[in-house]
Amino acid sequence: MVEDYTELIAHYIQIGAWNWLDELDVQALPILEQYAVSEQDEDVRAILVEAVWQYRRPESIPFLAQMLKDPSKKVWKAAIDGLVTFGTDDALLALKTAKARTSAKQLEYIDEAIDQLENPEAWPGIK
Repeated sequence: MVEDYTELIAHYIQIGAWNWLDELDVQALPILEQYAVSEQDEDVRAILVEAVWQYRRPESIPFLAQMLKDPSKKVWKAAIDGLVTFGTDDALLALKTAKARTSAKQLEYIDEAIDQLENPEAWPGIK
């Protein structure tokens, strides 16, 4: 079955069929993560990161934390959005850990994400 997902995801990426990624079974999640890590195109990486967090599976939090290290602003912002969407203690911990090693350009975004999770009442519409 993994081979089927690998070929199918490769095909979707090749033809730009991003909306079909969310139609895949949750078993495709590790393959989506692998493609996101190895993809050269930052736009495609960002799309794949978003596709992963759209599954809303807590086991994806470490992957999202890893993608906070991506050099592309599009990619790490997609990972931040996913962590905020999860809104769990693990997601908050991932953001706080990233803050300790983040660049100045990421700091504002990570601080805002942390604030959204720690003070949701100050951010209507987030949850």
